[in-house]
Amino acid sequence: MGATLLITRDERPGERELGEELGLKLVFVPLTRSDCHPERSEGPHIALRASHLAFTSRNAVEALRSANLLNELKGTTIWCVGPATASALGDIPHHTSPGTTGEDLANFMLASGVTGDVLHICGEPHRPEFGSRMREAGCRMQEWIVYETVPVAAELPKETIDAVAFFSPAAVKQFKALGWTEILHVPYVAIGPTTASELSPCIFSVSSEASFRGVLEETRRILNVQ
Repeated sequence: MGATLLITRDERPGERELGEELGLKLVFVPLTRSDCHPERSEGPHIALRASHLAFTSRNAVEALRSANLLNELKGTTIWCVGPATASALGDIPHHTSPGTTGEDLANFMLASGVTGDVLHICGEPHRPEFGSRMREAGCRMQEWIVYETVPVAAELPKETIDAVAFFSPAAVKQFKALGWTEILHVPYVAIGPTTASELSPCIFSVSSEASFRGVLEETRRILNVQ
């Protein structure tokens, strides 16, 4: 195996095999967890009253799926950002922003003619750019908080780490809080600009594609893995 990459979230099916295919050994050490708590009563009713539903994270989709609420959204107009969130929606019809941030999604929706009521299905904490941009354009915004991102205690793996991959701002914050930036002086790779914004002043690279494969490809490039 050419290099060892620390993944700062939980493992998902097929990811370890993809790493092997690309010449990378993947070590998974989750630095956060998602505590799901979608409201079973009011939440779905709010969703059905909104003209448009918007997801800015995969975890929000998974939170609804875990509560058996996702199928209740069928028949509504759904918007999401990034391939990971789109993939989590599966066969539920949706529109996917070509960008990677909440602001990108807002601009995509507005360019597509979205007006009226918009329900942002999200976690806590979340960044304000999506809601702010939509409100500025005159949309009536509501939020449905369906999960909470909580930092978790973790231990550094015993393996020699050649690079670290980040998939959320919360993981970066916990990585810093654990003091690991003082220990792991290796290349850092972020899945997108929102996550990358938390890495400063560390030296980092940003994946050109906001996907797990994109992060692995960027890691191979900076480590010169053949």
